[in-house]
Amino acid sequence: MKLLVTLCFMIASLTSLAAPGADRPDKAALLMVHFGTTYDDTRALTIDAINAKAAQAFPDMHVAEALSLIHISRIILKRLAARGVIKDTPREALLKLAAEGYTHVFIQSTNIIDGIEAAALREETAYMAPFFKDLRIG
Repeated sequence: MKLLVTLCFMIASLTSLAAPGADRPDKAALLMVHFGTTYDDTRALTIDAINAKAAQAFPDMHVAEALSLIHISRIILKRLAARGVIKDTPREALLKLAAEGYTHVFIQSTNIIDGIEAAALREETAYMAPFFKDLRIG
């Protein structure tokens, strides 16, 4: 199902973004990528607080959120979805941002170790780069 949704977003994005950035005004977004948690109180004190600080620090940018797509984060995504809380993966978030006309996206992960999550995020970023004028990881 997720593959079907991703493919639909990709097709929609490709048709609306035949030439990335051509005839589109610059529009910037900040994509915050987190490992995630299923605990609502912890989320409010950590992830939501970080996202709020980012939005406060960059008031001219749209702040979006995604959860890492590593094994444990997939479990978190499923548990949240079972409770009706839907969170995007980095690819899903980037496809949405591209479809909404964002041309410059800055990705900031809250992972502090340059491990498998960081490598997967770099891979996703390289894969999605053609959809944007500028796509960077902080």
